[in-house]
Amino acid sequence: MINKPLNDNFRIGVLGAGTMGRGIAQVAAQGGMGVTLVDAKDGAANEARDFIAKMLGRAVERKRLDQKDADAALGRVHVAGDLKDFAGCDLVVEAIIENLDIKKEIFKQLEDICGDAAILASNTSALPIAAI
Repeated sequence: MINKPLNDNFRIGVLGAGTMGRGIAQVAAQGGMGVTLVDAKDGAANEARDFIAKMLGRAVERKRLDQKDADAALGRVHVAGDLKDFAGCDLVVEAIIENLDIKKEIFKQLEDICGDAAILASNTSALPIAAI
């Protein structure tokens, strides 16, 4: 099932292509949102996109998703190589290492890159969000 976002042009950025990041990217893409996926590690974002393709394929095999919808969802996942590629995103979710200093620096950079209306979010599980 594909849910339509509030805006056909709604774009989400996901920083970090590990387990959580790729999961966020997949759910957003299946929800009809365009996704820009970035990871600092070379090849990690491409590996995450391949993993998403595999998960969508399994959903098709189990008849939980039509092939057409799986193809459309995967087509909405775009691998990018730089934080600057988040410019124009409506929402950016960071899902990176649990290191307060790194997260603070990332959010400073994202504030400069993303528009004033963009929502910046964290997937932190170990750090108090107010500290970021």
